[in-house]
Amino acid sequence: MTDKGKARLKEVKLGFIGAGAMGGAIIRGLRTRARLPRENLVYYDPDPACQKKMQKLGVEKVQGNQEIMRAQVVVLAVKPQLMDRVLAEIKSFAEPRHLIISIAAGVPLAKLEAACPESRVIRTMPNAPALVGAGMACLSPGSRATQEDTALALELFQAVGQAAVVEERLMDAVTALSGSGPGFVALFVEALADGGVKAGLPRALAQHMAVQTVWGAAKLIHEEELHPAKLKDMVASPAGTTIEGLFALESGGFRGLVMSAVAAAAARSVELGKKEIIIHKKLGMLSKNTFDKIILVGTNNKTKSLAKAINEPEKIEFIKDERTEYIRKIKELSEKSDWIFLENDVTQNY
Repeated sequence: MTDKGKARLKEVKLGFIGAGAMGGAIIRGLRTRARLPRENLVYYDPDPACQKKMQKLGVEKVQGNQEIMRAQVVVLAVKPQLMDRVLAEIKSFAEPRHLIISIAAGVPLAKLEAACPESRVIRTMPNAPALVGAGMACLSPGSRATQEDTALALELFQAVGQAAVVEERLMDAVTALSGSGPGFVALFVEALADGGVKAGLPRALAQHMAVQTVWGAAKLIHEEELHPAKLKDMVASPAGTTIEGLFALESGGFRGLVMSAVAAAAARSVELGKKEIIIHKKLGMLSKNTFDKIILVGTNNKTKSLAKAINEPEKIEFIKDERTEYIRKIKELSEKSDWIFLENDVTQNY
């Protein structure tokens, strides 16, 4: 990171929409680890428990999401299912001076940039260990984000762990590995402790040993820059206990199961990110290759011209009847959370 990026974080005002588990962890990291002055931070969260935690950190609470937009950097730290409502509230206030950073899983850059067309946008994926300053965040800058924006975002997430820049096409893999990974590790820790109990250890001691063993092994690999196989070979002596245990794991398909878990999580992330879009004939513009399915209403010349502008015609479905078919399709899509309705250049999510 450049010194310029480091300097800028303390020169801008950051506004957080949401101060729950992840948003609160980032704010706490900025105050305690990055030593960001409290006057550089504002937040809005209606939850009294969150407000109590922020009060202890000396962070100012504003009256609503729209008031957050007085900050230059706006962090959208809300759950994915709340993102549509938040974007609807702030979109008319989003200006070129704003850098908007989203931490919501599965919300693509295309959606964020469509809602805030004049602002610079960065999509990120942090993970749960950020709560204790040991997180791993990956971020994907949008088309208007600058190198300085990216440097600032990196510093922000380095206040609660480590951060890296990736292409957005890798975000599903990121979600599966670092986002879901803590859950996989937790299951392994629990199984390791259960094994200790089966071998005769008291439950509390077994869990303490399992946590310390996993943490210590990860720390050793990280600090000594070891390949995991190197550590495995170090502790597996000929005809010893470790190699016997490793043989049992490999016989049970342990390695393949872990890989399959990551692959399954990535596939689910792709599935959750799929979206359909329904375009009214009045709409004049559409970003190419943004959506998995595009439904065009009407068959007049303007609609047909719009269809020609789409690179992948197999994605298009036409609705001829603007009343019966239109209402039917709206009802069908209203049961989903992954579609966008555009009309008269206004984006609405249902």
